[in-house]
Amino acid sequence: MLRAHRLFQYIVLMSYILFWMLGFGTLWVGLKLFDDEVILIATLLVGSGLVLTGLFSLPAKLQFVVEVALIASLFHICIECIEHRAIAGSSAVRPTFKQPSNRTTMTSTLNHFNQVS
Repeated sequence: MLRAHRLFQYIVLMSYILFWMLGFGTLWVGLKLFDDEVILIATLLVGSGLVLTGLFSLPAKLQFVVEVALIASLFHICIECIEHRAIAGSSAVRPTFKQPSNRTTMTSTLNHFNQVS
């Protein structure tokens, strides 16, 4: 009975390796396979969640080092995405507002309103 309990403790302590393999694998697949920003962000969030789950089961002495590395990598990815959009001139960085295409229609509508009232 004592051996089974000790074995269970080792399995629980080593579960962070499984979560890390899944998490870092998801991060790698997301970065290598997907070009669409929405899918990329979704896979990065799933991978980060799995890595964080592994972090929660990690021994306390290593948690801080892994946490700093993960935050730095995600910050770098976000900055790259923002710079890429700024260089490409995407409307997500600089919102543009469309002007009405037919001003005469707006003017005639306002004139009609003024005549009715």
